[in-house]
Amino acid sequence: MPFAEALARAGSFEVLLPHLREVRILARHHGLYACPGGEAVSGPGDIDPDFWAEARFDPATGRVILKKPDVRVQIRDISEEGERPGQLIVIPEREVIALDVDLERTAVETLFPVATVSTTPKPPARKRGTRPSPVWPQIFQHFDSVAAREGKFPSVYGAASSVEAFLKENGKSLSHRAIERGILKYRPDWITA
Repeated sequence: MPFAEALARAGSFEVLLPHLREVRILARHHGLYACPGGEAVSGPGDIDPDFWAEARFDPATGRVILKKPDVRVQIRDISEEGERPGQLIVIPEREVIALDVDLERTAVETLFPVATVSTTPKPPARKRGTRPSPVWPQIFQHFDSVAAREGKFPSVYGAASSVEAFLKENGKSLSHRAIERGILKYRPDWITA
């Protein structure tokens, strides 16, 4: 898995780093380059867990900067007389830039699972209460023209009584209280008060 993808899953470099130090996630690079300087230090290979001890991430460039610890090399001195103690050479620690870092996909996915996010919208929540009667459109159509032609009703009770009589003529019914509430909710402009 590319480093950027693993970083996005983890959320931050600080969260990802302990897993790299403790070898819970294996890492590879496609080249190490001296920092500063830019000369090639090594070609593709695994990243030693010790390199992560003081590692940092530069978000501006997307580079992983590792600290390569001291390397001690014993040079053997072999001659005709036999092997003599060789010289010890110490290559001091230095920072290197790791290019194209890849992390072990399975380990990253196990440690940082991504919650599945549904892209389908949720249906709107159902409002509580009863649904308005299907006769209301007929009532509105009839009484909107009545209120415009004859003027407003003097009270809610008077408007509800007229609606009740209209419904009875058309073979439909609603309770007087339901009619009053409907008028107050949907057509308060029918009343003068």
